[in-house]
Amino acid sequence: VVCTAGISRSATIVISYLIKCRQMTFENAYETTKLARSFINPNEKFIQVLKRYAIANICELCNLNRTTEWF
Repeated sequence: VVCTAGISRSATIVISYLIKCRQMTFENAYETTKLARSFINPNEKFIQVLKRYAIANICELCNLNRTTEWF
């Protein structure tokens, strides 16, 4: 995914994909994207939206561990 500069909009799309499809936190998705394209810099409004998006997409089952009581 590339826009003209590949700094803000395309990075936002990739981060949102990682959050939704790979069930990553915002921080993990951002760092993964940054590793692949070191000069990304989503604008502050995009970051706020991505953080809210990540919270809204948290999978409750993903955070369970073996000590979770089922009954």
